[in-house]
Amino acid sequence: MTSKKRFFSISMIILIQSCLFSIIISDNLELNGELDKQYEGLMIPPIIINDNSANNWAWARNNNLCSGSGTQDDPYIIQDLLINANDLDSGIIIENSVANIEIRNCKIINCKEDEYAVYLINTSNIILENIDCFTTQKDPTNSPRTSSDNVYWGNVASGGAYGFFFQDCHNNTVIYCTLYQCSKVGILLNGNCYENNITLNNISESNIAIFLNVSGYNNSITYNNMTYNNYGIKFDGNCDNNSIIGNRFENNYKNGINITTSSSNNTIFNNVFKNNTLNAKDDGFNNHWDNGSMGNCWDDYTGLDSDGNGIGDTPYNLVGNAGSTDNYPIMGCSINIPEGEDNPLISYGLFFLITMFFSIFSLVIIINRKRIKR
Repeated sequence: MTSKKRFFSISMIILIQSCLFSIIISDNLELNGELDKQYEGLMIPPIIINDNSANNWAWARNNNLCSGSGTQDDPYIIQDLLINANDLDSGIIIENSVANIEIRNCKIINCKEDEYAVYLINTSNIILENIDCFTTQKDPTNSPRTSSDNVYWGNVASGGAYGFFFQDCHNNTVIYCTLYQCSKVGILLNGNCYENNITLNNISESNIAIFLNVSGYNNSITYNNMTYNNYGIKFDGNCDNNSIIGNRFENNYKNGINITTSSSNNTIFNNVFKNNTLNAKDDGFNNHWDNGSMGNCWDDYTGLDSDGNGIGDTPYNLVGNAGSTDNYPIMGCSINIPEGEDNPLISYGLFFLITMFFSIFSLVIIINRKRIKR
């Protein structure tokens, strides 16, 4: 192949990559300020269902907002909708409901300031799956209030103050969700929140990834990735008997974990702390940083493992007034934390930059060779 043909071929590769990247961006940024024209005919206004009013589930089914009958075998299903709240209300409001419900594959935009993308009040037995909430408003994207026995699976939230705002809720599960750029908190458990399960989520670029505030107890926070936040997990105000197990705290700008005064008897082990400004601070009392045989992996641990059992010979001393220690620090930071889905735009952008770099690099080599031959 001649130099001219090589030059032409590589130029075409760069052009094709640029076109492909433009297509990817247009497919993944439908909600960047305004929707593409192709979606305008599919948008619907907010869905508001109160099972103690005329706007109950029978009304919703008669208006083609859902299917099903609300039983365990035939739940009410709201799916494949693009909801534009038009700055008038929340996207979806469900109140006073105990029916079996599934809400899945919906996108919600333009919620009113001080409102929410999904607002559940006194509601149970709901599964929320693959709900995308991209917002520039200051308030939560998903806000369950006094709601229990719900599952939030595979949802994406970005740009709001909160990803999830739980108030006085119990026995909810948040799993496989991606939350980023939340100006206040990714997942807030506020008030009398207990026996909730927060697992296998990715939370990044937020002020606080997970915040237990005022009387949260017996909650389980496991196998989450918390990176590039100010705080990974923060406890404040009598949050007791919670389990923090198998999480990764990495590149957080203030603390991986911060426990303020009056929170006690929390169990924290088998976690990875890496490249945080301060890995952990404990100002509470009687918190347990190991389970009696295994502690956590600390990248600033300086002790030895003379017997090679994978556990440090000396305790790891934590910062804070509690005087806490991890008596069984893990050596090596090799805990396998399950990975969730990345932000697709970051992945595509990285792919584009790498391929562009090698294409341009090859082009420069060809041009230089051509000059040398001359």
